[in-house]
Amino acid sequence: MTTPLTTDLPYAVDLAAPILPIADLAATVGRKALSLREMLLAGLPVPPAAAVTTDAYVAMLASAGVWPYVAAAEAADAAGRVAAHAAVARALGEAPLPAGAAEAIAAAYRAVGAGAVAVRSSGAAEDLAGASFAGMYESVLNVEGEAAVEAAVRRCWASAWGERVVAYAGNRGVTRDALLMGVVIQRLVPADVAGVLFTLDPATGLEAHMRAEACFGLGEALVGGHVTPDAYLLDRATGAIREATIATKAMRVERVPGGTREAALTPAEGAAPTLSDPDARALVALGRKLQAHFRAPQDVEWAIAGGRLWLLQSRPITAVAYTAVAGEWTTADFKDGGVSAAVCSPYMWSLYDYVWQWSMPHYLRKIKLLRHEEPVVWGRVFYGRPYWNVGEVKRCLHRVPGFNERTFDRDLGIEGAYAGDGVVIPVNPLTIARALPVLFALEADYKERLTKNEAFVKDFAALAARYEADPAGLGREALVARYGRLVADDYFLTESSYFLTIYNTSNAKLDFKVELDKANRACEPPLAYLELLSGLTDLKHLDPLKELSAIAGRVREDAALRRLIADTPAEALKDAILASPQAAFWAEIAAFLHRYRHHSVAELDITQPRWDEEPTFVLQALKTYVAQYDPARDASAASGRQYATYQQERDRAEAYFCQRGLLGRFAARSFFAKLDLCRRYAWWREELRDCSSRMYALVRRETIALARLLAREGRLERPDDVWLLTWREALALAKGELACEDAKALVETRREDGDGWREFVNPNELGARFKMGGLATAAGEAPAGGHAGIACSPGRVVARARVVPTIHDASRLGAGEILVTRFTDPGWTPLFSNIAGVVTETGGILSHAAVIAREYGIPAVLAVPGATTRIVDGSWIALDGAAGTIAPAEAPGP
Repeated sequence: MTTPLTTDLPYAVDLAAPILPIADLAATVGRKALSLREMLLAGLPVPPAAAVTTDAYVAMLASAGVWPYVAAAEAADAAGRVAAHAAVARALGEAPLPAGAAEAIAAAYRAVGAGAVAVRSSGAAEDLAGASFAGMYESVLNVEGEAAVEAAVRRCWASAWGERVVAYAGNRGVTRDALLMGVVIQRLVPADVAGVLFTLDPATGLEAHMRAEACFGLGEALVGGHVTPDAYLLDRATGAIREATIATKAMRVERVPGGTREAALTPAEGAAPTLSDPDARALVALGRKLQAHFRAPQDVEWAIAGGRLWLLQSRPITAVAYTAVAGEWTTADFKDGGVSAAVCSPYMWSLYDYVWQWSMPHYLRKIKLLRHEEPVVWGRVFYGRPYWNVGEVKRCLHRVPGFNERTFDRDLGIEGAYAGDGVVIPVNPLTIARALPVLFALEADYKERLTKNEAFVKDFAALAARYEADPAGLGREALVARYGRLVADDYFLTESSYFLTIYNTSNAKLDFKVELDKANRACEPPLAYLELLSGLTDLKHLDPLKELSAIAGRVREDAALRRLIADTPAEALKDAILASPQAAFWAEIAAFLHRYRHHSVAELDITQPRWDEEPTFVLQALKTYVAQYDPARDASAASGRQYATYQQERDRAEAYFCQRGLLGRFAARSFFAKLDLCRRYAWWREELRDCSSRMYALVRRETIALARLLAREGRLERPDDVWLLTWREALALAKGELACEDAKALVETRREDGDGWREFVNPNELGARFKMGGLATAAGEAPAGGHAGIACSPGRVVARARVVPTIHDASRLGAGEILVTRFTDPGWTPLFSNIAGVVTETGGILSHAAVIAREYGIPAVLAVPGATTRIVDGSWIALDGAAGTIAPAEAPGP
């Protein structure tokens, strides 16, 4: 145990003060006080509050001489530990306060208006994910007078040494040094009704509902469990009471001089409802504002006094059960592709859903897997993120002989909670006979889709050229008409071609995997799946890397230019180059940005600027390429090596089949046909992805032009509001088919909704047959002290792990380090040339991260649950991309 360091911070602060010169407020006043401060500054109805700082607590620990007791507790048995901690608590209640502390506490009391106050503990380690400390610290209500407030503060300090707190902290890895205690002094609300509100129903996970409990009088009775409260299920959108369970409340807690008491209620009084309909609507409205402010669902304490609603405290909801979400839903591929990586704008989801809701049933019906006409929702948004209906897709795949649910899920990075392999469809004459129409239809679609893709790509340049003219220069009618044609027709054609290609790519992969598994029953050593999928040539997404690498090579040959680029931050690089003798060099960069203007750090977030709008990411990548050049990591060289690796494994497969004679040659025909088809579709998926990226850039440009028009006309408050409408609503607003007032109301409601989920960690899957909250055990056996995921790109490397939560933190990533992140989408591609390996929390074998990693020949392990929190930033790890494992490692010697 180390004695916490004291600081020069004040012993008390006014939480409503506009400026507090304190860097780490959570550690200084505790999380409860920090939350109250944010609410006060946001103008929410919160009673005035001040905080006694943790510095006062630390000074009191020293003044009370408690450290011998603490040392004794650490060396004692259970009974001795309890006695020692009790001695600490007594000392905090009886020892003289440190100099200046009494005056600071009294000043804090006066700052909130004196009179009756509530004195509440505010732990620095309180309200953490997985360690809420709910109900474990002291709160003292109806405290009046400076002496009484000082005594209440001491009680709060002492509560940090309660045995429940110490045991709870130890079980959750919270160290004693972290258990600093601040104390809130807040004007007391003489509540007629008090209660708690959960802005997301924690028992069901249904975001359309909030749940409230309420009692008469002060909230102490409810929080302490002394009364059965009324329970309300509230509608998030309207504030209406959907369900009410009115308890017979036997008593209420009310104020008396010097404290509180329990006062009995008559049966009639106790049976009365605590909330009226207007109260419920006001409570929901404030709950929405709170969740939007804190960007995650909240557990709120509130009170009503004299008809006025007050917020007393708010903390994040740390545990949610998703028991009432019907069906089976996943973000797999959606999250890895980027559309579910963060809160998705209504505009972006309307584009995606436009194609998804048509293409999925169209494809499944075309290959004879969907044979019913029941209406199905194939994609929907939960918690601000799009999910797709994996349950319905599986239901269709139950017609396929050899379907293995566990294999299907793990290829997508999903871990089901079902036993064994889940649903497995046997291969026998009956199942094969039933599946023949599917097999024939699928083979026909494989051929038809390839033919259509070739025609589409051939014509795509002409299609895109129709939108070459700057939309800002068009007249109103021409702009609206062109926007409608672009999104309704050309976007739909492009994205549906891409989606249908993706579906065939997945099926081609599954078909080949069946052939590979058959071959590997006798082949020794087994043929390597990942090597056979490596070495795809001429991938569009590698072109920018190759060109940027070539530009970096030319920079390295010019000493002055190299120094300029090395010494200038990326965000200032354009101006620095244009102001330098090397100004002509900017034309080369500008040409690159124009050529690849459709790329972005988040290509499936249409609200994000493209490279030509915001080149900082590209310029940072250029700086890295110049400073950390490694010929072995050159994109062209890596592509050649990976193709040689693929060819070597293919040669081994051919040798294996040849040695098996006539039967082997027959088996080889099917094996190589399915391998070639799988590789061909993997290539086409990347080719169509590039067209998709180009189309999103066009849609973004046209939409911005339309939004600026709508803002000039007063139909939108500001152009960026367009992202909170659907594309159809934007078009209807431009045509006068949607009233301005209705559009503006939609914008404000959706902004509040979206903000309320931005910091919420949503589960990757929803449904009773999935493990919730990203806590699943990934495929494969984790090594001791390590982790396991899906093996997606072979190779083994020992290197430093660099945890990069989002692409905006990518400047921290050094050459030769292993990227550890939540997901990657195409926007991350320029980073792959300098890294040693990739670990993500989502993804599968054909995800973009896996494809690019294989082309660079760097190991990749994807779908590692909690990788960004469980792998220590800067630690050395051994990454095995063939085994799908990550193990602790020692730093290499000098």
